[in-house]
Order: sequence, then structure tokens, then C-alpha cells
Amino acid sequence: MRKLLSLPPSLVPHFHEVSGLSRSEYFCTSDPVGHRVGSGGGTVHLLHAAASDPDFRFQLSPTERCIVLHAGGQSRRLPAYASAGKILTPMPPLGGEPFGKSLLELQLPLFERIMAQAPASLRCLIVSGDVYISAAGALPPIPEADVVCYGIPASAERLSHHGVYALPKSHPLNLDFMLQKPSQEEQAEKASTHNLLLDVGLWLLSERALHLLEKKSVDAQGAVRFYDLYGQFGTALGMHPTAPDAELSELSVVILPLPEGRFLHFGTSRDLLTSTVLLTSQPNPDLRWVENSDVRTWTLSRENIVTGVPDNSWPVRLSSGQCVDITPITESSKTSLYALRPYGFDDAFRGSLSSEDTLYLGIPVARWLSLHGLSPADIEGAGDMQSARLFPVSADKAQLCRLLLWMLSEQPDASLTQEYLACRRLSADEISNTADLRALTAQRIAHRRATFQSEVAFGQLRQQLFDLNPLPLMHPDLAGLQRPVLGTSPLRIDVSGGWTDTPPACYYYGGSVVNFAFDIDGSAPIRCTISPIAEPLIRLRSLDLDAVEEVTTWTQLSDFAHLGSPFTISKAALALAGWLPRFASVRHASLLQQLGGRGFEVTTESRVPAGSGLGTSSILAATVLGTVSAAFSLGWSREQVCQRTLVLEQMLTAGGGWQDQWGGVVPGAKLLSTSPGADQRPVVHPLCSLLWTHPRLAPCHLLYFTGITRTARQILGEIVKEMFLRVPGQRAHLERMRLRASEMASFLDECASIPPADVAALDLALEHYGHLVAQNWEDNQQLDAGCNPPAVRAIIGRVQHLCHGLKLPGAGGGGFIYMVAKNAKAAGEIRSILTDNPPAPSARFFEMSLSEGGLTFSCGDPA
Repeated sequence: MRKLLSLPPSLVPHFHEVSGLSRSEYFCTSDPVGHRVGSGGGTVHLLHAAASDPDFRFQLSPTERCIVLHAGGQSRRLPAYASAGKILTPMPPLGGEPFGKSLLELQLPLFERIMAQAPASLRCLIVSGDVYISAAGALPPIPEADVVCYGIPASAERLSHHGVYALPKSHPLNLDFMLQKPSQEEQAEKASTHNLLLDVGLWLLSERALHLLEKKSVDAQGAVRFYDLYGQFGTALGMHPTAPDAELSELSVVILPLPEGRFLHFGTSRDLLTSTVLLTSQPNPDLRWVENSDVRTWTLSRENIVTGVPDNSWPVRLSSGQCVDITPITESSKTSLYALRPYGFDDAFRGSLSSEDTLYLGIPVARWLSLHGLSPADIEGAGDMQSARLFPVSADKAQLCRLLLWMLSEQPDASLTQEYLACRRLSADEISNTADLRALTAQRIAHRRATFQSEVAFGQLRQQLFDLNPLPLMHPDLAGLQRPVLGTSPLRIDVSGGWTDTPPACYYYGGSVVNFAFDIDGSAPIRCTISPIAEPLIRLRSLDLDAVEEVTTWTQLSDFAHLGSPFTISKAALALAGWLPRFASVRHASLLQQLGGRGFEVTTESRVPAGSGLGTSSILAATVLGTVSAAFSLGWSREQVCQRTLVLEQMLTAGGGWQDQWGGVVPGAKLLSTSPGADQRPVVHPLCSLLWTHPRLAPCHLLYFTGITRTARQILGEIVKEMFLRVPGQRAHLERMRLRASEMASFLDECASIPPADVAALDLALEHYGHLVAQNWEDNQQLDAGCNPPAVRAIIGRVQHLCHGLKLPGAGGGGFIYMVAKNAKAAGEIRSILTDNPPAPSARFFEMSLSEGGLTFSCGDPA
């Protein structure tokens, strides 16, 4: 679903860079400069601009719909986020996250739910960018209509400040008329015959309604003119409109109640604080807000907002209602300049500096000027607070401190008046227009890094995964284990989209990964066997690590919360199966009592070296869990095995995403994709296997072990840390990787139409596939330059000219290289080059073939 945003002019050139949002999904422009067009005219202007943009190429159609977000304006009453735009206001963290989303990210899930449910005839959802709207319950069915709007019940006092839908009590979904900011007396008069709902600004319009909106918003010369969606278009709708319009009266209108709806406004400084209290349910009795700021040496009181303050050691003491914003300013010089803007909590930034009604820092501006030895004549642009050049600019932090204390003081040092007057000064508008949003974003990330607590954040992530995947208590049936049960799985290679499946990024943005499952030397390389034994114990055996451990107590079995032991996976899998009391539905006095005089052996084997990059540990965990389920009659589906694998890896503090286990459990090549949100259960789309199975192309897929092993944990930790920090550049990069996975999947789907005898088409397809693999390897290196160390680069340099593409699977850093040779002859040359002069004693080729089985089980002879 594509989004069209109306933004302040200063934000438009930098929006995608500072937000990290995709240019293909998000289009932004501003209202015509110096020309008021209103919400209706602004919608039409935005649709026209998106349609005429040669890169975005947006056209409304049954398959191309959009969400329009109006987030322009000067933000006079929210100075803290006027420069970066209210829609990108950083919200407080929710659900245990260390850092919150932007207001835009918080808004979108509901908007996308509505559009996903709306009939195709409703082409456009129009919303406001400075509100947060939520619905706790399921959305009501959306009927076919020209206009569908949402409303919520509200107090009479609140209704008096907003648009209001009047619905006849006899027909509670039909709009009778719409009121704008009705008085409480007018509401009381209507209450006996009508239900009154607050207009929350969610409007769905059909093509017919959009056509009429355009007609009303364009003059005879085709230019967009002022037209208000709510005050003009809305008041002309209904059975008895308050502002009748013959054309608009023909539109059908439905008003839907938003179930358990909540409407929070973020348009003013006070709204910012009161709404976030309601949003987070966290008390903030002093109404303080400190963001992207160093206030270690500051003293705050009540109703203080502090934003953008760089590192400092200033002795600042804020009185009640005093707020400070410091904004980096774009200049041609390399010197860092800052605009200093103190202001009052309820300042409206409107009115002449000569008026007694105009407030600055919470007092009449004329009084503030007088206290500081100034008059309106000393201030350029004194006709309006928004254009008044009040705010000094300096690169000298010591000077910024002096001027800040002087501007806040009610007994200012008179000697500083001349220093203030000598400074270059900007107006509020000029600060927004010249703000260095890149520097502002970089400063925010730096502050977040300085305050980031890795262990706390990763602990919260683990807890969140447990909470999102509640596991029922289990009762393993040992009596049914009469013969050995063998579970086997292939490995996986990710060829596009890897990393997008990793929490917390997949929760924020969704994930898309193309990978394929493969066997080695004709058989599945990951194996787990569970066999009954006569001794009353659990014997754990690792064939590849040549290790054995006998478990007779729950204390031994619960020793899995660390990496490095050969049996952490087996112990954690058995725990989840109910062999540990916290996961068991039936209570026992001891493990020996639970075994009931019998025992079993769990034997695991991985036929590839550790640190391979092939998803080995996750696939082994899934294989053990699946085999445990089969052996003890637990009945877990493949999906349940994969979800438990995600939990198991958090129990081991290993982290990781979901694509590894899905890649091995599900056979063949496939696209795995999830949407943003808590439910990360991938949709599996099988892909054409022609490129791996055709006799001409199969020899071109090479898997080479470099002899350089590594663990993904350190690489994973650093990248996930950046995900927690919500670094815009990383977000944009992950979004590109997600889109490229979809492109890879589309290409592989198209390969199904290639005739097996068309040699030229097969060779071209292999070449294009190799280029896509190479692109994925470049993407991985941009995400983490350390994934391609010098020793690996040396190996690649010897054979790269013979490949269409290659990459290190997984996180990189070592392990295996997957190569797409240009042809069978090139594959032979690669084999000769690396076999004749191996980079390490253990380096060798592994013979790979596409797996058609995935996770499978078999039973041996009775014990």
C-alpha cells in the first residue's frame, strides 16, 4: 500500500534519508509555497504530484490505492518538532522496546488494516499526520459507499473542538449532517434525536468521491485552490447537510464506529505530553519531555520540553513552563552552527510582538523584551512571532549557554543584551527552513548509542518473544517410544533478503527472504535420533563432536542457558517438550520419577563444520524439536516446530531470526515473508526449482568450505543493536533487501515458463540469478563490512571471474562460499583452482543438491 505525504517544505528533500522509508512506497511533497489549499485542495495537489512524478508513477486504480497523510504546516504550537515535521515525532518506547517508533510508524498499522479490509471501490484513505488513532477490537465490515468515515464517542467538551457526525438514532450508521466544533448547547439540542460521534479524521473515498473533490478543489484554469475536506466537503454530505451542495448530496455516506477507539492529538506541546501519558499508561505528573538532549547538568521542574541539546555541561535551571530546543543549522562551512530557541510550554507562536496578548516564554512578549532591554523595533519580522528573528545562532557552545541563561532569566544580565543583538538571529520559520536534519538525526542516534543498554534490550527482546509465543504445557509420552525415531533436515542457503527476518527489525518492518534447502552428498546432513534405552536416564550424544552426557536430574537438564556446550540445543528442546517442570502439564517429584524406570537417548549429528553460515544451529534445533515431538507423541506441526525454535534460541541467548529453521524444515526454494507486527509466522511461497535441478545448470552450483569458521553471534549482536537504535540508513537498506527478495522470487517464478530444451534461455536465467546473488552479497557487506574478511576476499579473488555471482551464506565472516559458476566448464576450473591449492587443510567442496523432503521422520526396528 503506497503512502502519499504532505510535509513541510523543509522536510521534503530529506524525508527518505532521515526516516529510512522506501522511495517506492512513500511519496512526499508540500503544499504550494505561499498558497493555502486546505485539506481538500491539499489532497488533490498531492494526488496530482504523485501521478506526475516520473519515478513514483502513481495512478489510482482498483489495484493501486493509497493512504494520504496530511502532515504539513508550520507546527507553531509544537516547536520541538517543527523542523523535522510532526509526523516524525519520536514516540516513547512501547512493549519493552528501548526506543520508540516515530508517530508515522505508530499510525500506519491501523491505516493499513483499514485499507486491507476496505472494498476495492474505496480508493483512498485520507488521514491527519498529527494524531494517533487506535482500535482495540476487530474493525466492523466496511460497506460499499462513496464516503466511509470513522467516529468515536467523546465528551461534550471535546466534541466542541472538533468535527462531529450527527447520526439519526433510527439509522445509526447513516450520516444526517456534520457539524464543525458545535457548542455544548448545540450538542444538547441534538442529543435527543441523534448520536454524536467525534470525527477522528479517517476518511475513505471512492473514485466518484475523489472526482468530485478534485472538481471542487480546482479552478477554471486547472490550478488547485483552497478547499477544506472537513469544513466544506464534509458539511455538504448527509441526508440533511448543513451546507448543501447538489453534486455532493448524491454521494452515499456511511459512518462507522471505531471499536474501543482512541484518538490522541499531537499538535501542541501540551498535547505531546498528555497524549503520551495516555499512550504509554506511564504517569508523568510533571509533564517533562527530554529527547535527543544532554541534560546531565540541568535541573528541570514542571512542563519542560528539551530537544536537540548537544553535549554540554551547562548549569541550566528551567522554571515551570520553560522549554528549550536547539537545532543544527545547514551552512556551507564545516563549522557546526546551532539555533537556540527557548520558548514557553503553551506559547502559540502567533501574534505581533507589540501585542499584549502575544506570549513568549509564558509571559507577554512585550514584558520579556522590556526585561531584556529590547523593544519590538530591535527584532526583524516583529509583526508575527513565527517570523520574528528572536533566536540566536552560534557555533560557540559557551556563547549558547550564556544566551540561553540570559533569555530564560527574569533578571537578565544587561551586559549580554548587546551580545544578543550582535548575533545572527533566525525566526521560527527560518529555523525550520534551514535545519540540518541529517545532523539532527545523527545526533539522535549518537544519544541513543550513549544510553543504550545491550543486556537490558536483548533481555526485553527475549521476553517479548516468549510473550508473543506462549507455549502450552506438554506431557511427553515415553511409553509410546518403542523404536528409534530418526529426524533429518537439509541445510539452507539464503540468496536474497537475509537479515530482514531478524527481530526486532522484522517486528518493525516485516521480512522477506528467498532461500533454498539442500542435501549434501545425496542425503540430509542434519540428523537427530531418539531411541529407547533400558537405563532410567537421558543420554545425550553428539556424533560430530564426539561427546556424551548422562542426565538424571532436572538441574542437569536445565543447564542450557549458555553457548558452547554440545548439548544446549538437546536440553532446551527436551525442556520445551515437558521434561522440565516449568514446561510440564503433569507434576513429578523428580526426573527419575518422570522417566518411570525407563530412559532414552538423543543422538545428534551435523555433517558440516560448525560456523558454516548454512543455518546449522537453527536447523539442528528444529530437527531435534521435530524429532522430540514425533518420539513423544506431541503432535507439533512444522509451523509449531519453527516457532518453538525461535523460542529455543532465545532460551540459549543465541538470538537470530526465523528464516534458518523455515529454510531447512520446508523443502526446495521458497519465498518466506511476514508483515510488520507481533505475528512473525512466515507465509511460504514455493518457487520454481529449474535453476538447481536442470542437468545443464545443476553442476554450476558450488558449495566450498573455506576452513575459516566463525560464530554469527557477534555479527548478529552488532547488527541487531543498530536495529534497536532505529538507524534510518540501516532501515532503508533492510527495506531495499526486502524488496529485492520479492524481485528474486518474481524472477524465479518466471523461470517456470522456460522450456527445458531452450539452452540460451537457461543460460541467461542462470546469469541473471547469479547477478541477483551477487547483489545480495553486496547488500550484506553494506550492512556489515566485517562479513567479508581479508582471508575470504583472497579466496574469492581467485575464482570470481568464473562466477556469475557468489556469496557467503548467513551472516558471513567465514564458513562456506556459495558460487554460481558461469557454466559447467567454469565450475570445473573453480574446483581445480581451489582443490589444487586449498587455503586451509580442512577446505574442500561439498556436493549439494536441492532437497525435496525438508524435515522428515522415519522409525527404525523396535528396541
